[in-house]
Amino acid sequence: MDQVKYFIRNLIIKPQSIDQNLLCLICQEFVIDPQECQSCQTLFCTFCINQWLQNQQTCPNMCKQIILSKPHRMFQNAIQQILVKCENHGCEQQMKLEDFENHRKNCKNKLNFSKELSNFLGKGQISKIYCDKCNTQFIIFEHHECIKSLNHKIKEVQTNFQQFQQHTNKIIADLLQKVIQYEQKQLISSQSRIIPQCVQGHILKWIYPQNNALCQNCKLSTSAARYICEQCRTYYCQQCRKPQFKDGVCPIGHALQFNIQALPQVYCDYCLENIFSRGESVYQDRFCDLDICNSCYNSLQNNYQ
Repeated sequence: MDQVKYFIRNLIIKPQSIDQNLLCLICQEFVIDPQECQSCQTLFCTFCINQWLQNQQTCPNMCKQIILSKPHRMFQNAIQQILVKCENHGCEQQMKLEDFENHRKNCKNKLNFSKELSNFLGKGQISKIYCDKCNTQFIIFEHHECIKSLNHKIKEVQTNFQQFQQHTNKIIADLLQKVIQYEQKQLISSQSRIIPQCVQGHILKWIYPQNNALCQNCKLSTSAARYICEQCRTYYCQQCRKPQFKDGVCPIGHALQFNIQALPQVYCDYCLENIFSRGESVYQDRFCDLDICNSCYNSLQNNYQ
């Protein structure tokens, strides 16, 4: 394959304006050494169609048979009218393709193209350019086919996607496993907790302390009443419906604050004794107005171990 012939594509002034009939049906580039199918008058690069015919004996344009010939004179004339520029550095002249060879021979900026090319490639200084159609980088004098390049890109994308999908699936599987483990722990934790209920079986709600509230169970009026049945509108004291202080939080999830020593005026909401006078530490929740001595806290926790 004459690489210099294919280099002419890089010298075309406006490649996007080329008539579609002058593009090779196989590589979709400006046709080089054109051959024409006599059945459909479609043009092919000689190199492209020879490669095609090594594997198939039909026309790429779906003709029943393929007979190749030189292009019609109309196509040949159109090809020769394509505007190109000089490849020599410093020459800005533009010309029709039919005048290109004559200009190359007489250009004042002419270089010994074959010698320069040999030296250029011999030094390993292979320049690369990008295809205007598929944006693929290729060596400047190599034959380039967009379809092959795009197929290669598609395979790379598919491979990268499969690797990404495998990585993503592993992350999802790990997260699902963690969720399952967390849900199992939550289930075990919920099963270990006794949900306080009223005599009718309704779930009780932990509330701010109600002064002089009558406990539905023991019928005593005490400031320690902390549960209410919203359906029955009845109260229960902490002695009849013991509060749960599992994992260092109050029954509705407020974190309890531990203090090594209680203030003199602080009483335990469960045993109703002065915590300071007993020399005990205290667990407190200011949101619920809750004070529990260390002894009661440990005792209540042990009820739900």
